[in-house]
Amino acid sequence: MESKARQQHLVSIIIPSFNRWPYICDAIDSVIGQTYQNLECIVVDDASTDGSPEKIENKYRHNPKISIKKLITNSGQSRARNHGVQTAKGKLVCFLDSDDILPISSIEDRVSVFSETPEFNGISFGENQVSDKPNTRSLKKERLEELTLDEYLNDRGWLHTNAFMMPTSEFKKLGGFNEKLRQREDIEFFIRSLCHLQARYCGTTVSTMRAVDKHRARHDYEKIIAQGYGFYHALSCNTTLHDKASPKVLNSTLRRSLDSYLNALYKTKKYKEYRNEITSLVVNRTISPSRKQVKRYLVSLIKTH
Repeated sequence: MESKARQQHLVSIIIPSFNRWPYICDAIDSVIGQTYQNLECIVVDDASTDGSPEKIENKYRHNPKISIKKLITNSGQSRARNHGVQTAKGKLVCFLDSDDILPISSIEDRVSVFSETPEFNGISFGENQVSDKPNTRSLKKERLEELTLDEYLNDRGWLHTNAFMMPTSEFKKLGGFNEKLRQREDIEFFIRSLCHLQARYCGTTVSTMRAVDKHRARHDYEKIIAQGYGFYHALSCNTTLHDKASPKVLNSTLRRSLDSYLNALYKTKKYKEYRNEITSLVVNRTISPSRKQVKRYLVSLIKTH
């Protein structure tokens, strides 16, 4: 039986959802089945068109721990998550994507970091397991070991939206997820968080990401193009990040964000835009083009004519 210390904190689990029936039922059921029961589950429906809000309400109408909030217009996951936190009653908050699930002790394992170290007021995190795929990270951390900002910038697999937990008050102080971003908003949030808070590893796998939607965000070229330099500017304007991250690691992170945008332009055959952006970045001394980018620049000239 769990000690009272492990059950003392009310935890709010926020599930943003858009047209995810019936997969979202698995996500909700994995919350209901947790060993840690001092929790509430808030589903934030992002203006679904598949009737899922009504179906969810009907299926879970007898469970007082489940509530659903409805957004009138589709606004993206950042807005949905932030809205859920604003209605949350829990001292601690965490998130779950609507097509993924939590292992049975996920909440208990993350709460234990706060219970065992009462002075800790940062991020508790565990592993995110992609279903049917082995964990390829070569270096494991010890339980309660800290994750540094530079470590995360070097390996962004350490933190996942499904696999972290933090005080609700700290989430609000940070301003939540950047609602201007529709891509890499989670990465920007974690970077911003690690500029101000400690993160400690709980020692276990706390989420399972399923292959319901095989379309990977990093291959959503149209979304990357629509966002443009938004992610890059968010990091560039973060003065605390520039003070705390090592210059080499930070420059590599910024460069990767630019490369992602340029790659999306090329992959979608927007060759003129690709050349214009490369030229502008070089003229402004923002980047020195790689061999691959120079080759693509020349190839794009041929393909345009």
